[in-house]
Amino acid sequence: MEALAPYIGVYNRDVNSLTDKIESKFVDLSSDLPHLPTEFVAWLARWAWLIVAIVGVLYLFDALGFVTLANDFGYAGFFGDASFTSTLYLAAALTAVYGVWYLVAVPGLREHRRRGWQLLFYASLVQVVMVVVVVVLTGLGNIWSLLEVVVLWYLLFQIRPAFVASNEPE
Repeated sequence: MEALAPYIGVYNRDVNSLTDKIESKFVDLSSDLPHLPTEFVAWLARWAWLIVAIVGVLYLFDALGFVTLANDFGYAGFFGDASFTSTLYLAAALTAVYGVWYLVAVPGLREHRRRGWQLLFYASLVQVVMVVVVVVLTGLGNIWSLLEVVVLWYLLFQIRPAFVASNEPE
């Protein structure tokens, strides 16, 4: 494992650089958007951890729903092949990943740490990947999923200063 340490360090540095660039682009984009009232932003930043915990648990239930749906379609031979069922299983896996990611972000959000905010942002990026994968593999689009992520990004970048202001390095 020690032999891999230099490579892991380079990989982490590259990934951090990429995610910092993505975050920076979103900061630039969000600066031109209208701002929410200061009191609401403070309230949202204070209770973000609880909201995210509830939504994370709901996403895990959503993932179980995808699995149940895939099982039902698989047994019924729906669409005549396994590609739709496989896509549902993939959607379940990705939904579970960002649901867990939401839950992992909760302690950092509760303590108003930048890392908690970042984890939630990264989870939203996984959500976009899931929506794109489902659209590409099934041809079925869900505009509501994309709208959900756009609203999340808007709110995330409204509360970002409360988490970046912590004593953690930017």
